[in-house]
Amino acid sequence: MRTSILQDRQDAHAERLTSRLAASVAAAGRAASGITSRVCQVARMAYQASVESPGTWLVLDYGAVEAEYAAIRRGAALIEWSQWGILEVAGPDSTSFLDRLVTNALKPVACGEFTQAFITNRKGRIEADVVALRRPDGWWLQMDIACVAHVHQLLGQLHFGEAVEIRERGDLASIGVHGAAATSALQALGIIDGPGAAIAGHTCAIRRGWLGSVGWELVLPIDSCVSLWDAGVVDTDRLRPAGWSAANTARVEAGNPMFAIDFSTENLPAETSLLESHVSFTKGCYPGQEVVARMHHLGAPKQRLVGLRCGATLPEAGDEVHRAEAADTPAIGVVTSSTVSPMLGGQAIALAMVRSAHAAEGAAVCVRVDGSNCAASVAPRCALPGGSA
Repeated sequence: MRTSILQDRQDAHAERLTSRLAASVAAAGRAASGITSRVCQVARMAYQASVESPGTWLVLDYGAVEAEYAAIRRGAALIEWSQWGILEVAGPDSTSFLDRLVTNALKPVACGEFTQAFITNRKGRIEADVVALRRPDGWWLQMDIACVAHVHQLLGQLHFGEAVEIRERGDLASIGVHGAAATSALQALGIIDGPGAAIAGHTCAIRRGWLGSVGWELVLPIDSCVSLWDAGVVDTDRLRPAGWSAANTARVEAGNPMFAIDFSTENLPAETSLLESHVSFTKGCYPGQEVVARMHHLGAPKQRLVGLRCGATLPEAGDEVHRAEAADTPAIGVVTSSTVSPMLGGQAIALAMVRSAHAAEGAAVCVRVDGSNCAASVAPRCALPGGSA
């Protein structure tokens, strides 16, 4: 398993939280009444570990999920994206080479900016979901760690003499800084010098608010993560570490699906509901383009990703979705992600892959939760007030 260079600092942060809580309890004089502070510990889980991949340790939380979520919405939360890896494609022909292999147009992307795209096979199915960051000498492709080696091999097979160099960048890490105070915090720390994207040496910062708040995504050398943590967390308290649990709640509220969670290599781009952000229908050819274009122009996919509002009952990934009027008939879909939404007053929400015939907003459905049929309705993927996915 791959471990983080920040592991010792993450554990030390949880110990500081415990000390602060104990001090708060003591200052309030509550110990005498039997109220004591809780012990905060870092909760971790294994991610993408298999025979083919060693996987990585993913921080779930630091023992204070509610405060971590609040930082994502109102403060400046630091999130280590251990589940993402970087593949570099550099050289004079890197843009033209990649542009004929991905679903979105790369040529209009300026240095320091980014776009999102799928890599598809000849049958139009998704091989990887990538964030493509334009560099002065090429591209950094950010993707799920389980895809990096596969995409590296795939690009190598499609490389026919272009002046490009393809390599896995295990020396780089991905860090997110999200929240209303994210921009001012990064400016104060000298990471960015303005409201737009920035490249400084081997560090790239892009503005990407995919958790539903102001958001920045940093790709930087692994060693630089330590100095960022020390400056932002230890020395100044400008950044609050947050784990996957809080980030996932914010992500599901914002209605942003993730590869390997909400869709996979079994899916077509049209099923993900991400065509607008990931696919260009005016660019040149790429593997599977005919399938993607035909499905878009001639008809709807058999299924697509939608949002669900589930009331007081929280479903889990894998729970079946059924027609409301025929709950005992075969399933029409499956829940892929779920959470309790603080922004909706504690209502349970979910993302689900549902047959297109039942995917209209407002459609009544039911979700099979622990053997019981629970009423739900199809809704916009984004559950944030005034927002749209």
